[in-house]
Amino acid sequence: MTGVSRSMNVAFYGPLGSAIGREIQLKLSAGQNTLADLRQHLATLHPDQSELLCGPRTRWALDGEFANDSASLEGVKIAECLPPVSGG
Repeated sequence: MTGVSRSMNVAFYGPLGSAIGREIQLKLSAGQNTLADLRQHLATLHPDQSELLCGPRTRWALDGEFANDSASLEGVKIAECLPPVSGG
């Protein structure tokens, strides 16, 4: 599917869920093939949330499996963003 634009769902938790929405559908262009690309695209769309979207402590899951920035988005139906939380 590389080279073809596609849509995928992105779910947000914690403060990002409140700021962006619990789940959105996002259209990705042909060149956006990795989790790093997705994070950067979201940071461009939501610059006020870029620190959490691209922060090193924010974890991402693709179709329910934790993933790193080099993970491919090919065939992924949902990406989930899990920012750090605090509490006690």
